[in-house]
Amino acid sequence: MRRFRPARLTEAREVRELTMVVLGELVGKSPSSISHYENGHHTPSMDVVIRLSRALNAPVEFFFADPRPRPDGPTFFRSMSAATKRSRRRADIRIDWTWDILRFIEPRVELPTVSLPPAPNGSWRSLSQPDIEIRADSLRRHWNLGNGPLSNVVWLAEESGFVVVRDRIGNHYLDAHHRWCSGRPLIILNVDKQSAVRSRFDCSHEIGHTDLHRRVRPSEVQRTDSLKEMERQANQFAAAFLLPAETFVHEVTNMSLDSLLQLKMRWRVSVGAIIRRCRDLGIITKKKEQRLWRLKSARGWTKREPLDDEIFPEQPRLLASAISMLFSHGLSNREELVASTGLSHADVERLAGLGTGSLDGEPTRIYPIGKLTS
Repeated sequence: MRRFRPARLTEAREVRELTMVVLGELVGKSPSSISHYENGHHTPSMDVVIRLSRALNAPVEFFFADPRPRPDGPTFFRSMSAATKRSRRRADIRIDWTWDILRFIEPRVELPTVSLPPAPNGSWRSLSQPDIEIRADSLRRHWNLGNGPLSNVVWLAEESGFVVVRDRIGNHYLDAHHRWCSGRPLIILNVDKQSAVRSRFDCSHEIGHTDLHRRVRPSEVQRTDSLKEMERQANQFAAAFLLPAETFVHEVTNMSLDSLLQLKMRWRVSVGAIIRRCRDLGIITKKKEQRLWRLKSARGWTKREPLDDEIFPEQPRLLASAISMLFSHGLSNREELVASTGLSHADVERLAGLGTGSLDGEPTRIYPIGKLTS
């Protein structure tokens, strides 16, 4: 007999950003009744579950889904200090929901194997800037990327076994986050962040965490000082990964903002990140760096830079490709997908990058990345 899962009700309510008071009004129950349902003291009748399903846009199956396995590690959030605990909680749930989709796909589609160099020796705390430069260069060599500009960071990650999602997190202070699940890193990028070059940096930052901090204990991520240092290291990794010193230094011949815009178009990295990289590599002095920041601000480039509207965000394709493959070969269908994940069509479409309404028709055919299991 199926069992109502209180934690699933809490998940759905928090993701939909509803208080117990508002949800209670929507389903004709008191806030205390909702609280009792969520803490497991009372079990809602099937009539109430149906009303909860409609109010929260979650299939009835969602509330009876089996508990998930334990994740492989902590969630890393790339965020500003203004990002609230509540927004991080919603983002963490969205990773869980992506994991639900992944667990539906993995037994049916052979996805790319996770490919990373061996983990660094010793503690992450001992990593110096030269060490991080070496790690970024090692990953480029491991993925056979050379030392030139990268065409598509998201696709490179997916081809190396990562799962990448662009999701509307609903908080512009939260840029990206990732977690290891079932031996595979899941990265979620904030679709609210319109700048493609900054999103590329966010993705590279999360890749840096997977390489540098894969052995970090959850308790370390909870400490503000530790997390701040890990964030700094991941930023250094992202800069070195996107702008490898061996070639980039030879292309910086003029430090005018107009020249930096040309570098931005070629390397697809923000002018701000280029300025910081030039300072880290010793190409410019601290005084010159400060002058460039002032000039950049005077031109109104603080939140948006030129070319941001001309460089398009990189779109994930792995999950959409796998689902399209299963459906087009008749090996699965929408009903099985909903029954397995418990997620609504809208949530699967958004997290898998299928496009709005595609599960109500035929999913768009996407160039396959994985292959069907035998």
